[in-house]
Amino acid sequence: MPDLVICDIVMPELDGYGVLYLLNKNPKTQNIPFMFLTGKTEHFDMRKAMEMGADDYLTKPFDNLELLNAVESRLKNGRV
Repeated sequence: MPDLVICDIVMPELDGYGVLYLLNKNPKTQNIPFMFLTGKTEHFDMRKAMEMGADDYLTKPFDNLELLNAVESRLKNGRV
């Protein structure tokens, strides 16, 4: 099992929202911290992600330090 999932929203076949939905439905994966790293910057997309249970939402372009801090925070805090 991964310690953290970092996922884009726009992907072929199954989008990031679908990935998050499926991970949350499975008891074995529902507690894995989940971050979106995406080019979608609309407020609607961010709200949808957070309402679905994403733990973080970073938009491209991103700063390396911003990504590392977000990953460190997610790994430290995990999900409750």
